[in-house]
Amino acid sequence: MLMKPRYGWTEVVIAGWKIGTASYVDDVPNLVLDAFTSWFAAAESGSYVGFCLEFDAEGYHFGIIEFGGELYTIDDQYPIEGYPDPGHALNVKELKGTPGILRSRLSELGLEAVKDIRENIDDWKFWNPVCEGDEVTAERYKAEYLRKCSILEELILRNCSS
Repeated sequence: MLMKPRYGWTEVVIAGWKIGTASYVDDVPNLVLDAFTSWFAAAESGSYVGFCLEFDAEGYHFGIIEFGGELYTIDDQYPIEGYPDPGHALNVKELKGTPGILRSRLSELGLEAVKDIRENIDDWKFWNPVCEGDEVTAERYKAEYLRKCSILEELILRNCSS
């Protein structure tokens, strides 16, 4: 889901499809982990919240939304022809290649995000510009990302076994 971060950018890929390139403007690991954790915590408590994950790509935004039990990608990168205000047009596409019920799809994506963050943790720990050249601060970010990965993984496993 999250490709190896390079030079303040990371590609977001779902089911082999690049949905956008996120910028360091967002704390991408925290953003992703918090979105999935919030959704699974609500599901575990019996509450319903729609899933929404938005990324800043410096000049446009993109993300994943849940609507009616299906996942969609959304972006405001390209204006829609004929739309009266192209600056506020949104492109929405059904997310193909992720069959199954919503909980199953989000479980797969959440676990994939955890795997991707862990695999590149020594790159992600320097993602935030405040960590540049500061190993102590970078190690704090690393510990926080790993802590959140464990929390999310645990939530997903509990949600999927019930």
